[in-house]
Amino acid sequence: MSSCVFMDTVPGKLPWLRKNPLLNNIHLEKIYGLKLWNTEPILEINSLTSSLSNDTYCIVTTEHKYFARFDNINAHLFSRDRSVEAHLQKLAAEVNLAPQPIFRDIHQGFIISEYIEGDTLKIEQMEHPSTHIKFKKFFQDLYELPTNSFEVLDLEYLVESYFNQLPSSHALYAPIRQRQIRFAPLLKQLSQPQQTNKICHLDLSADNLLFTKNSDLMALDWEYAALSHPYLDLAIFYRNFNLNKETLITLTSHIFMIDWDIFALYLDLSQWLDALWFAIRGNYWKDDSNIKLAKALIQALD
Repeated sequence: MSSCVFMDTVPGKLPWLRKNPLLNNIHLEKIYGLKLWNTEPILEINSLTSSLSNDTYCIVTTEHKYFARFDNINAHLFSRDRSVEAHLQKLAAEVNLAPQPIFRDIHQGFIISEYIEGDTLKIEQMEHPSTHIKFKKFFQDLYELPTNSFEVLDLEYLVESYFNQLPSSHALYAPIRQRQIRFAPLLKQLSQPQQTNKICHLDLSADNLLFTKNSDLMALDWEYAALSHPYLDLAIFYRNFNLNKETLITLTSHIFMIDWDIFALYLDLSQWLDALWFAIRGNYWKDDSNIKLAKALIQALD
């Protein structure tokens, strides 16, 4: 697909479907109600994953495959601007960094993008020089995306809205709040407009990076993308892949030189944000493994 068409939904009857407990009938009705399928009928819809805030599907038509993501019942808790996400993903798709968004309905909480065939990145591939070449181009193209139509990510507000999801009785409430006070000056600074701000993905993990069939490197899942400091983006990436300084220098020295003392603050901040997220997820899912991860991340900051 080479263009992004945002169309209106139309009423439509849900075709006969084989019962599948993994498929949400409300989501199916929204999918089948789109004009998109007038010229390429749907053959099947497969459930992919469900997370704390969304559910995803693969739509197979007579002509193409599409990826669909729907907000679920918890999505309103996390203050994400889906219109910004769609705009940023469209910009990234224009330079082949992301799948092309095809349809969005921010009021009903879903987005449909082209489905990209390929293989997600394996952590051991980060050792290969050929992978380094791909990432050098990826980061250069990403941080050259135009920024003038976006407001800087208000990380102070976002963190506070996340923290408010934890009940005061939660075992990690006090230690997380203590670290939040520690990071308050950096959060405030990050929430202000700065010349150094760039378009950032902010969730560059192995699951969200794909080598396409054409060997292009592409990022998936742009729901956290925002205008922010690239050090935060790179700190998340650095920790997710357990990189060393030499590798990160190789990937970014053609763009800017990293101040490692300042970067260390962003590494700690990204670790604390992970701890907050695991604590929230553990609380909603009543999952001790997420709580243990959050606790370990917090303790490692001391």
